[in-house]
Amino acid sequence: MSPARVLLFSWVCLAASSSRAETPAERFGEARLQFDHKNFETAARMLQSLLYPTTALDREDDIAQAREMLGLSLFYLGREKEAAEEFRLLLYLRPRHRLDPFLVPPPAVRLFDSVREDPGMREKLGQLERERLERERREAERAKTPPRTLVRREYYEKTDVEHSRWLAFLPFGVGQFQNGHSVKGLLLLAGQGLALGTNLVSYLLMRVLSDENGYYTAAEIPVARGLRVSLYASLGVFAALYIYGAIDANWYFTSRSPGEPVLIREEQQEVPGVGLFPSLMPGGGGGLTLMGRF
Repeated sequence: MSPARVLLFSWVCLAASSSRAETPAERFGEARLQFDHKNFETAARMLQSLLYPTTALDREDDIAQAREMLGLSLFYLGREKEAAEEFRLLLYLRPRHRLDPFLVPPPAVRLFDSVREDPGMREKLGQLERERLERERREAERAKTPPRTLVRREYYEKTDVEHSRWLAFLPFGVGQFQNGHSVKGLLLLAGQGLALGTNLVSYLLMRVLSDENGYYTAAEIPVARGLRVSLYASLGVFAALYIYGAIDANWYFTSRSPGEPVLIREEQQEVPGVGLFPSLMPGGGGGLTLMGRF
């Protein structure tokens, strides 16, 4: 064969394979078409690829139809033992299934009925039928059972937090934090901390510059004066912030404040009604009642 013919033959095979159905649904449609055209050998091969080693079809109706067509294809090919096995699997899937005598030849119908009437098969089909009836009965009972109304109650308790008057006189915003004024507390903490730090640094630098008798040289006197100003100014700022903080903390002082609610217990019971309701407890406690259908 010439290279041109080999290339042409390869192209034709590639085109044929690319045009072949890819999805299981398309392959199933092609197998049905082959069966309708009485190409039973091709139909059987395509149906077996859809059912074995695992089922590639999703819908139960398609699986049942595929097993029926495969069984009939094998029967028409003279492979009655394999056809009977496919009919048996079809009955496991659809215990009430029957072949249409107007479309299927009598010999195939007789083979199918012989599989159905086998004593072991009849016992198995009876068991499947009883299981089906039991499932339907349970589903009917569940449908008749009225929905339950479940109530969930959560009980919370709130306790007051005791405050100390002495904390209102402490520096660095302690009184403000106790009163719940966090922003003012942070500002006082930063301001007083900066003022105190400046005061200490100024004092230490003055000690470093002075001699053992506490005197300064002529060149160091201007620096020492600046440090002294910084020393007293920072002390004044610290004192002013302290006075403001003490007055503010005492002005807004309260002996107690409400604390965070604490969950103390939960309850569940069945009562009529649906909704979310608050509930109160003696002594300042409270709760929420959640009512719903499940």
